Amino acid sequence: MVAGMGERFELDGLEVESIFELSDAGDAFFAPDGDLIVCRGEPGQAEVIRLDASGGGRRWTLKERLDRAYLLVPLGERFAVACEPERDDSDVEEGPTLIAFYEDDRATGQTFEVDSFGAMVGDAATGSLYIGTTEGDVLVSRDGAEPSRLVQASDGIAAMTLSFDGRWLGFCDWSDAAWLLPTDGRGKLHRIGDGEDVTGLGFGPAGQGALAEGAILRSYDMARQRVGEAFDKRGMVTGDDDIATLCFSNDGELLLSGTLGYGRVHLWNAVERYLLGEVLVHPDHILRVAFDTTGERFLACSEGLFRVFRLGR
Repeated sequence: MVAGMGERFELDGLEVESIFELSDAGDAFFAPDGDLIVCRGEPGQAEVIRLDASGGGRRWTLKERLDRAYLLVPLGERFAVACEPERDDSDVEEGPTLIAFYEDDRATGQTFEVDSFGAMVGDAATGSLYIGTTEGDVLVSRDGAEPSRLVQASDGIAAMTLSFDGRWLGFCDWSDAAWLLPTDGRGKLHRIGDGEDVTGLGFGPAGQGALAEGAILRSYDMARQRVGEAFDKRGMVTGDDDIATLCFSNDGELLLSGTLGYGRVHLWNAVERYLLGEVLVHPDHILRVAFDTTGERFLACSEGLFRVFRLGR
C-alpha cells in the first residue's frame, strides 16, 4: 500500500495513519517527549531540526558545525551527531568522522573524531555511545569522553543495535553478526547464525531478538543464543528484498522492518512471528525505522524522504 498524506488504512486490525512527511531528510529519531529530531539536507548543506511529531511544526534548527551531519543517535536527553569529513577533489584519503554531542538545541562542547567510522548506537540510560569502525573495532564513549576500544569484533562493522536494557550490544557487517555484553571486561563475542549472511539485526525487551538473512526474518533468543523459526510473510507484495533495519516496540509485541529495495516497511506480530502488513514509503532503500516510546507512532527514513505514521491498536 502506498501511504498518502492523511491516509488511513488497516493492517490486520491495526489502524495506520500517515501523519506527515518531510523531503530531503536523512535520519531521525523520537525524543523522550515524543518530538522528532531530524537531520535534513545533504552533507555540506545539512541542518538538524526539532519537530512536533503531531504535525511537523518546527521548534528549533541547528546549523552551526552541523552542515555535514548525516547520522543521529539518541542518548536520553542528549544526542550524538556524526558529521562527514570534509571532501576535496584531490586523491587524499578522506579524514576522520566528527562526533558531536548536543542537549536539545545546545552544544555540550564535547567532540571527538573517529577514523574509519562505520556505525554507532547509544544507551539512553547510561549515556554511553558505542561506535563500530570499518576496521572491525568496537569503541565506547562514556558521557561524551574520548572513546576507548572494547574489542576487535570483525573485518568491518556496518550496522549496530543495542537491547532495551543496554545489556546486549550487537553488530553485523552484512555477512556476519555477533553480540557481546558491554559490561563484560573480557569482550567475549557470541556469534549469531550458522554462516548465513546477516543483513539486519534487532534486539527487543527481555532477551527478545530478530535477525534478517537477506529477505528472511527469524527470531533470536538471546538467553539461549538460538536462532528460531522464520517469520511467516504470507501476504507480502514483494518478498525478495533484503531487510536492512529492524526495530521492536517497547512492549515487544510489534516489530518493524525496512527493506533495501522498493522502500517498503513491514509491520510484524513479534510474538507469533507473522506479517501484519506493509507500507510503501519511498521507491528506494529504507535507512531507519523506529517506534516512539508509547508505540503509538513510528517513523521510516529513506534516501531523501522521512515519514511518520500513527498506529491505533
